[in-house]
Amino acid sequence: MGGRIGWTRCGCCGQPEAAVSKTDKGTLSITCHKCQFSAFAKPGTKAKRLIEAAMTPDDEGTETPPKGDNQPAPSAPPARQGFGTILG
Repeated sequence: MGGRIGWTRCGCCGQPEAAVSKTDKGTLSITCHKCQFSAFAKPGTKAKRLIEAAMTPDDEGTETPPKGDNQPAPSAPPARQGFGTILG
């Protein structure tokens, strides 16, 4: 069964944490808890690729490697754009 896989900026109200979910068949959906905007993108479509490019994945289930003494400090992650700004 699918579930939340990340978040992106809402294309309607600009809320920075609109949930991105994925179904078992690969369809992505965006749901904003602030303005109730929702959208979906089927597998193989340009819309799905744009959402995946703008999405910040949830960190659950990912392991970070242990830090050694000789590793440099992590740099700031690049700024993300919402899918609405990509679509133009």
